[in-house]
Amino acid sequence: MYYNEATGGRYVPRAILMDLEPGTMDSVRAGPFGQLFRPDNFVFGQTGAGNNWAKGHYTELMSGGNYMFMIVSEGDAPIYEAEFVNAKRPEDNSHLNQFIIHAALDMVDDSLWGTQSMAFKSVDKFNDFMISAYVTAGHIKFMLLHDVRNEEGIRSFFHDVHELYVKVLMNPFYSPSSPIASPLFDSRVKTLGRRYF
Repeated sequence: MYYNEATGGRYVPRAILMDLEPGTMDSVRAGPFGQLFRPDNFVFGQTGAGNNWAKGHYTELMSGGNYMFMIVSEGDAPIYEAEFVNAKRPEDNSHLNQFIIHAALDMVDDSLWGTQSMAFKSVDKFNDFMISAYVTAGHIKFMLLHDVRNEEGIRSFFHDVHELYVKVLMNPFYSPSSPIASPLFDSRVKTLGRRYF
């Protein structure tokens, strides 16, 4: 162990103590060796460990809705699509989902006239599904059909996918408004979907 020399001939251990549970750190701090460590070297989580497996398991089930994402170019032509579905989904509705998204494109166009915002929380509803949208400066529409409310996650997803899309546009071999066939783009979008949905 390494020590830093403190005032008065005292030596302070150079260490950072980390734990997810604040109670553990309180025990160390209150114990006989607690005065050896600097208070700013104690790092702990605010909510505690609380069975991380169960927390992740139940968080996944709570946020696990069904999502279909589509990038639509000018002329309303889809150039990319991806689905993020809950494993318990009973049937494949991908063609119906495409139709619902396509039908909401007019609502996005109407919404553009009333605001300068790029992101729209909910432009349309169909049964239990909501459609959120994001429109780039070049009028490319990011459309998301979803059955759960997740405004913060959707906004972050749109923002990060927009950054990926700009990188695709910078590729000299990609012509705008053509389908995006890059496996790297697809895997990164799906990674973002797992992170935010």
